[in-house]
Amino acid sequence: MSLRFIGQHDFTSKGKFVWEILSQLTSMGEGRYITNYYWNTKWPLESSYIKIIAARPKMDRWLQQGVLWGEWTFRGIPLGVYKFGNELNRSQWILVHKHEEKKLIENEKKMPKIRLPSSFPIPPLQRLLANKLSKKLEMLDKTTHTPQERALLDLCVDPQFEHLSSLFERFEPTKESSQNLNNNSIYNEVDPSNLLELLGQMFPVKIDALSSDKAYYKPLFKQKRN
Repeated sequence: MSLRFIGQHDFTSKGKFVWEILSQLTSMGEGRYITNYYWNTKWPLESSYIKIIAARPKMDRWLQQGVLWGEWTFRGIPLGVYKFGNELNRSQWILVHKHEEKKLIENEKKMPKIRLPSSFPIPPLQRLLANKLSKKLEMLDKTTHTPQERALLDLCVDPQFEHLSSLFERFEPTKESSQNLNNNSIYNEVDPSNLLELLGQMFPVKIDALSSDKAYYKPLFKQKRN
């Protein structure tokens, strides 16, 4: 039977649990820096790390639970002090050695701002109805009404990107800034590289095939015929 592996690369197999690291350091690692294999793989050019301020393990049997306070720097952007809890329960953390701390901190490369439009062109059917409504209003009150062509766009940020809300920059598309403004599609006004850049150098899902032959079903047990 041909095997197929479908899913995400296992980032949790390249490091250690946070409490496994901190329990071997003086004062539970206060003042030390830890980084994440997931961050280093997807965004290797920008520095992402946590400076430990305080750590309170729950002293469970497997040293996998606890609360940690740290100064979080994500892709070169300082985000302030954060409280981490369940996010630490993965074996993908790496201790930054003291001779590597200076290089990590002094890295000046930062995550660029994500520019998104503040409005979008309304759909064709809605535009048609708006034009009809404006013509009716002109006949009633004898004044000129400009039909609606665009609507305000509110961002719905995924919880995993909430800490980056300050980096989302809004702009109003114009004919000078967008050559495709008259194509009546928001997809022509957004730079795809801005959104793909959030995914880093590795896409969240990949499919690997161990063999190129066709998959087939092979029963494990054969029924005996009398």
